[in-house]
Amino acid sequence: MSKRIIITLVLIGTYIYYLVCAPDQTLVERCVLGLAVLLCVINQIYEHGLNCRKYHIGNEGVTAIWYRRIQKKYKWSDFSALEMCRIVDWHTDEVQMICATKPIKKREDGCVDGGWIVRHPLTVLCFYISSPEEREYFFRCSQRADD
Repeated sequence: MSKRIIITLVLIGTYIYYLVCAPDQTLVERCVLGLAVLLCVINQIYEHGLNCRKYHIGNEGVTAIWYRRIQKKYKWSDFSALEMCRIVDWHTDEVQMICATKPIKKREDGCVDGGWIVRHPLTVLCFYISSPEEREYFFRCSQRADD
């Protein structure tokens, strides 16, 4: 389990404990703790959507799918940048494909900050292309759209 899930579970357990076993808490204390639990749960749902999104790449563009139901279609002409970039975050350092409808913000060393990608979930798509065949297919699809 990730640290964030553990923190969320601890907060939920603490909240339940204080609601049941500590009736001498003030309303403000209960509301603050309840708000912290709510924000952690919302953050977990948001991150789950980011981590589990899928992409369908075709000749007409890229379709991003979140939570197996929400879909957004992007035409190849919508993207201002298509490139392989090294993404650096607090737990990853990987090369991934980036499709962005806005200019890619790179650091001094040429890497892209993972936090920047997370803050722009609908304008920056980031995914793995594991084999050379997939990379070739991706660039072939994007070039067909330009023709």
